[in-house]
Amino acid sequence: MKYLEFKFQVTPAIPGIDILTADLADVGFDSFMEEDGALLAYVPEDVFSNEQMMALPIMNHTDFKVSFEHKAMEDTNWNAVWESQFDPVWVDKDLLIKAPFHEEEHHFEVVISPQMSFGTGHHETTYLMAKYMLNNKPNGLKVLDMGTGTGVLAILAKKLGAAEVVGIDIEDNAVENAQENQLLNNISSIYFVAGSKEKIVQENYYQQVWANINRNILLDQLATYAKALTNNGELYLSGF
Repeated sequence: MKYLEFKFQVTPAIPGIDILTADLADVGFDSFMEEDGALLAYVPEDVFSNEQMMALPIMNHTDFKVSFEHKAMEDTNWNAVWESQFDPVWVDKDLLIKAPFHEEEHHFEVVISPQMSFGTGHHETTYLMAKYMLNNKPNGLKVLDMGTGTGVLAILAKKLGAAEVVGIDIEDNAVENAQENQLLNNISSIYFVAGSKEKIVQENYYQQVWANINRNILLDQLATYAKALTNNGELYLSGF
């Protein structure tokens, strides 16, 4: 699959870059990175629509100035690139998140095959959610992981003793990756499903809901999370 790389300059950068990232995700862009104050955004060439991009609210908002340049990306083995950049992640020396090819070992670890799904533990929001889970262990609880990505939080919940874990992600490839990752951790009982809030069918059921996505989606799905939680349930949000 061929990709286009866009380099956006946004003024003011805060909160412009975050708003632009959310808007671009709605029109097919699937990978983002900040570099020297600019936003690098990637979109499959056969998905890109200039008309949709230029119609985004931020592009026509008087409070923001957006400029960009773009180029076609050469065919790249992205998994090889990702593997070369994937280092082990330590969470307060209590948890090691690592890839199968890492030699480091710890008595408590989660193994993640470094595909291009979100959630290896490197991103600050994933790291913080993992840290919170270590301090609020779901032992014996029913847990929902929204925007599961690689499945790292769902897998961690199960390793911390959760009675039941469901992971939901809108991307099919993320769900496939999460399913592979639970097997890497000798787990087979987590139910990973592709979709969005419509897949949350139980009400007053989960004792913990973990949602590490982005502000717009969290706001849209908040009422659904509330219905899914038990009366004394806990909701953990990040990504905004």
